[in-house]
Amino acid sequence: MDTLTVHEAPNFVTAPQCATLLHMSRWTIYHWISDGKLGVAQGLRRVGRRRLIDWNVLKAAIERSELG
Repeated sequence: MDTLTVHEAPNFVTAPQCATLLHMSRWTIYHWISDGKLGVAQGLRRVGRRRLIDWNVLKAAIERSELG
């Protein structure tokens, strides 16, 4: 698997990729989703059965302290 950095992140990332970029457990990302902390307003998108996260929207939500 390719190592991502914050500066090279694609527009949409999976939960495990997001966790890598944020230096946290992928389970934290999954819990944010299931608890409703990470939703459409924070960049969550559903493509079929997959959940993708808009990295730029999530970064902005983190900067506004919406998550955590």
